Amino acid sequence: MNAAPRSPSRTLQEYLRRIHRRLQVRTVSRGFGASILTALLLTLVCVFVANRYAFSDTSIFSARTILAGALIAVLLRTLIWPLRRLGEKSAAGEAERSVPAFDGRIETFADQTSAAAQR
Repeated sequence: MNAAPRSPSRTLQEYLRRIHRRLQVRTVSRGFGASILTALLLTLVCVFVANRYAFSDTSIFSARTILAGALIAVLLRTLIWPLRRLGEKSAAGEAERSVPAFDGRIETFADQTSAAAQR
């Protein structure tokens, strides 16, 4: 019971999908890592400053506002925007950068595949 052999274009599409998935995982890992680092460092700074003001209501509110704003900004910059820009073309570009012997053929294949899908 052998399965029918896959066509080269189907194999290449699966290869690009795997690269795309790896890029997504890498982007999510970096985004969460940057968020955790920002939260940790900013919390230490905010606690230090709030301690200087004896943890007054104003210092606590300011620290929370700064921490929330910074986390939102970091998540947007390192997670949301990069994930929205990630597409098939970026997977093809990554393949081209990692294996220069492809010599532009992967990007051409991705362009032709996306053009055929739009028709």
